[in-house]
Amino acid sequence: MKQIEIKQIHLLNFKGVRNLLVDFVGNVTTISGDNGTGKTTIFDAFTWVLFGNDSEDRKAFNVKTLDIQGNAIEKLPHEVTATFVVDNQVVTIRRCFNEKWQKRRGSAVEEFTGHEEERFINDVPYSVKDFTSKINELFCSEEIFKLITSPFAFNGLKTDKQRNILTTMIGEISDAEIANGYTDFQELLKSLQGKSLDEYRKEITAKKRVIKTEITTIPSRIDEQKRNVIDVNTNIIAEEANKLEQRLSEINAQLTDIVNAEEASNKAISEQYDVIRRKERELNDLKIKVTTDVMQEYNDTMQRIANINGKINLAKADSDRKQAMIARYKEIIENCNQRRNELIANWKTINAESLVFDENEFICPTCKRPFDEGEIAIRKAEMIENFNKDKTRRLARNNELGKQNNEDKAKAERAVRELQLGIEDNNAEIAELLQSLPKSTEKPNIELAIANSEEIKALQVEIDNLRQQVTAPTTNESKQQLISERDSINLILRESQRQLALADNNKRIGDRIAELELQYRSQCEALAELERIEHIIEQFSKRKTELIEHKVNDLFAIVKFRMFESLINGGEVETCVATINGVPFADLNSASRINAGLDIINAISKHYNVVAPIFIDNAESINEIMATQSQQVRLQVSNESTLTIK
Repeated sequence: MKQIEIKQIHLLNFKGVRNLLVDFVGNVTTISGDNGTGKTTIFDAFTWVLFGNDSEDRKAFNVKTLDIQGNAIEKLPHEVTATFVVDNQVVTIRRCFNEKWQKRRGSAVEEFTGHEEERFINDVPYSVKDFTSKINELFCSEEIFKLITSPFAFNGLKTDKQRNILTTMIGEISDAEIANGYTDFQELLKSLQGKSLDEYRKEITAKKRVIKTEITTIPSRIDEQKRNVIDVNTNIIAEEANKLEQRLSEINAQLTDIVNAEEASNKAISEQYDVIRRKERELNDLKIKVTTDVMQEYNDTMQRIANINGKINLAKADSDRKQAMIARYKEIIENCNQRRNELIANWKTINAESLVFDENEFICPTCKRPFDEGEIAIRKAEMIENFNKDKTRRLARNNELGKQNNEDKAKAERAVRELQLGIEDNNAEIAELLQSLPKSTEKPNIELAIANSEEIKALQVEIDNLRQQVTAPTTNESKQQLISERDSINLILRESQRQLALADNNKRIGDRIAELELQYRSQCEALAELERIEHIIEQFSKRKTELIEHKVNDLFAIVKFRMFESLINGGEVETCVATINGVPFADLNSASRINAGLDIINAISKHYNVVAPIFIDNAESINEIMATQSQQVRLQVSNESTLTIK
């Protein structure tokens, strides 16, 4: 089993603790003091140095030390260093949280730019990803480590997470193991056919719901069918319908003759209108041709104007662009003038510099005796030579910068002259283009041109004459009388057919009633079978519940877990409630909660084959703390104004 012990933890400016070194001796270390003395802060430091969270698993919490006004003290380093022994190997973990300050160019004051966090293992720096991976390698996963270092961690998890951990610890309980010795259970498993028990239960429930709905609705559907039965005398209705169909045949023959005559007349009229429509298309084409001819010259003029205006706008835009560039180059020239003045002043300053000897430089730093005159002369000669070389180098660099500045200024002045010439060219082009614009842009009168066309006038006269020659359509008064009689007969026949259909419907209704009655009996039998299977599933689940709870509770000394809750309807719902003597964890006193948590830690540590330091907060509330193989750090409230560690 992997043995993890904490030997020492050092807090530097962490959550108000300026400098604290805690040594952990033996299997139990008690840290006591009044509220606010820093007990929980030590626990926070323990979890932060490893995982970057506090003891309540919060990532966002204040690490910094605050002043009396509650503001963070600037430029303080915040560090926690913890020394562990892991399977007889010493491991030092350090996490640092520092402010980043930067003095921007041209500013004499540093500005706060953010934070940086560093992580070290045995003084070797690690990235976030590599640090996490190394911690998992040295200790165990973060999730398991938190569960075995805090008595309250497991019971703070969600129910499904707790169940997952416990079921993992007891291993898989097979359905065959549950069904062993139970014939009904074995038949149930054969019926699953690849489905889970829960899926099969949901399937049964869904089928029951459908069947119950069917059973509930079938009686009313039978009554409804019976109410739809109507008495009908089919013989009388059929005899009258035959007479009406004979008369309908006669009417249809007469209407056929009338329609044939009308079609011959309408064909002649249609041919006349075809000629008129053809002439109207010719008239419309002529109007389009006249309009096109008249508008062609106008459109050409407007296109020319648009082209000229486009060139003018391009020239103006180019001038605006060049004017903006001139402004930028003038700024460069001004900057070059300013730079020249600065370089001249700097050259004068450098040139005026002279070497001043410090007599202390000619005294031996060891014996404090002055050097002899020969050595002093040599040293002064070297210093003068170095001073003159540096001065010459700086003056030469100043001259190079001045030359480059003059070249930049000259380049900018050339660019300004070229751009101004370009603007003058654009202005000349714009003036020339304005002179070339057409003077007249009056739109021609299309309607007048069409009205004056002789060809259009002649064609319009021809169309008017053709319209006067169109033959009027013939009308037949007897046709409407026949149609009216035919429609009346059709109405009577449709009603007769509806009455005859009722007789056929009565037979179908009888067949449907017999079908519904058979369906009712079949659904009742199916429902009974589903309820039998459902009862077997409930018994199977109850048996599984008993086995799971038994295996889980065998892992613990004092804690018993309730893995299922019984429902009013006799079913069960999954839960996960730790109890002691039947009392749920939430209702236990502080002492029992702590011991329950330690019992759970013992089981988890045994399963995952690892023990780690357990931090027990509010340890003063318990007289007898359960023994653990893990190292215990007991945090307890006392009347002492300062921390006591023993």
